[in-house]
Amino acid sequence: LFGCDNGRVYVLKDGFDFASTIGPSEYWSYQLDGPVVSHVDYYRSGEAGFDIQDRLFAVTESGSIYAFQGPDYEHDVIVPTLIWQRQLTNVTLTGSTVSADGRYVFVGSVDGYIYGLDATTGIDIPEWSEPYRVSETGYWTPPVASGTPAVVYASTPDGYIHSIWGANGTARKGWMHFEDNELVPGFEIRNDLGAADGGNLTDVLVTKDGMMR
Repeated sequence: LFGCDNGRVYVLKDGFDFASTIGPSEYWSYQLDGPVVSHVDYYRSGEAGFDIQDRLFAVTESGSIYAFQGPDYEHDVIVPTLIWQRQLTNVTLTGSTVSADGRYVFVGSVDGYIYGLDATTGIDIPEWSEPYRVSETGYWTPPVASGTPAVVYASTPDGYIHSIWGANGTARKGWMHFEDNELVPGFEIRNDLGAADGGNLTDVLVTKDGMMR
């Protein structure tokens, strides 16, 4: 699965096995409204094969997110189907991530916001009063979701990591810092000398044991 800067997302089927030298073949493609951001999510239902229970999410530089469901072989639909599309903003999206139970999809944008959406319908999660503000100076790495209930992590270019509840879009206690004698969201990363790092943090990785890297 990959996207291109011409706005097209592709699914290739890898025909290789140890008994042959057959390479990949194009299985399906779809034209989006702008260049595809490199981060594309795929929710695995746990069933064998690629089927209607699976979801594919793609985001674009035009500020849109697309949601597709896998093939419905029972009804002779052998390729993914678009189930909803939504333009969230007029700026580039950073990428998306899906909750472990497949209920929610979370999308970042370069102007510093994270959006929480219902993965099936694309509407805002009702408990989110507004998009979550990660940074006022910009935000370029995709969010990462982990666990049930869903927790969303986001790293920023000014040396902070945010951790928010996926169900309601609020900051988790303990992942905050003091600023002008006020406790505000964002955990400040410090270097080995104990000083604020202040650097541009890159991708977050949450391991299966719950540790963050």
